[in-house]
Amino acid sequence: MPLFQPIFCQSRGMTAKLEDNRKKRNMTMNMTKRNLVTIYTGDGQGKTTAAWGMAVKALSEGKSVYIGQFTKSEIDLESHIAQEYDNLQIEQLGFPGFENRQPNENDRAAAMAGLDRCKTLLTSGMYDMIIMDELCVAIHHNLISKEQILDLLEQRPDGTEIVITGANAPKWLIEVADCVTEMHELKHTADDKEKILCDAIIDKN
Repeated sequence: MPLFQPIFCQSRGMTAKLEDNRKKRNMTMNMTKRNLVTIYTGDGQGKTTAAWGMAVKALSEGKSVYIGQFTKSEIDLESHIAQEYDNLQIEQLGFPGFENRQPNENDRAAAMAGLDRCKTLLTSGMYDMIIMDELCVAIHHNLISKEQILDLLEQRPDGTEIVITGANAPKWLIEVADCVTEMHELKHTADDKEKILCDAIIDKN
């Protein structure tokens, strides 16, 4: 199995469109500087969903977006959205589920290869937005080092926005980011299901 694999990628004129987009962005670079780093972290749900919201907004504005997933794959959602845009590329950069088990050398190799992939695309300047989904989880499990992440962020070109998601974002990463949102769960439908189950058990006894 390859260390990273495309999940869904529209190819109709994508390369030409990305190159044309890069040229147009270079022409307006001096007018607008947009190379922000945005983080969605916390123990609540909605981090990836928020990043997807940013992606759809950018895509609707005619921008190009790359999404690299470090731990999970939501193929149904991605397939439906990707079919609507030919300037979106999505790849799975890691093996799903290592956040619930002890990571191994395969996980480490996949994370490193994924980071290199993101760095290559970032420095190419061909994407307006690069989303590294669940990167914080890979960092938390020591699959990627602080130095490697900082090196990647330092190489980002003007005009490329970076979005990072995942629980347990380290303090040093929060400090270098421009926008940070921490998700906290106040109430969730799962809570109601657990309450109903508990009540049923109590009534039965």
